[in-house]
Amino acid sequence: MHYQITNTMKSLILLVLATGLCFSCNGVKRSVATPSYSLYYLGERDEAKADIVDETFIKGYKILKSTPLQDSDVKTLRTALNNAREEGDIIKKCPFEPVYALTSKDTLVLLFDIEYCPRMEEIGAVGNRQYELKNDPRVKKVIEKLFK
Repeated sequence: MHYQITNTMKSLILLVLATGLCFSCNGVKRSVATPSYSLYYLGERDEAKADIVDETFIKGYKILKSTPLQDSDVKTLRTALNNAREEGDIIKKCPFEPVYALTSKDTLVLLFDIEYCPRMEEIGAVGNRQYELKNDPRVKKVIEKLFK
């Protein structure tokens, strides 16, 4: 009889421990990498909304499409854009009308166009800087892949 009580006690202890572990596992949140960047495809400009950066407009350009990006996606995009930069002091005479925007945690980081007037503008705390781009099809492929 003493042997049965011991086994029953062991079973109860294991049941209590298993229940406790189950509750503690449910309370633990798993860390999932949340995207901190977003890429936007922009439409026509509305001058009345030129200073707005929100869910519908970026610097007056209507947001037509968006996709969240992971850090690795941003690195791939930035590498493609940097490889497409014109060398030297080439300045194009075409007007810059950005077609894409990159934000980081709702802060505008980059505006760029890769077709009509290939150019990118980096938005920084100390000022903006523009770079002329070559019409490089590899950049378009990277962007198409990111929007899929």
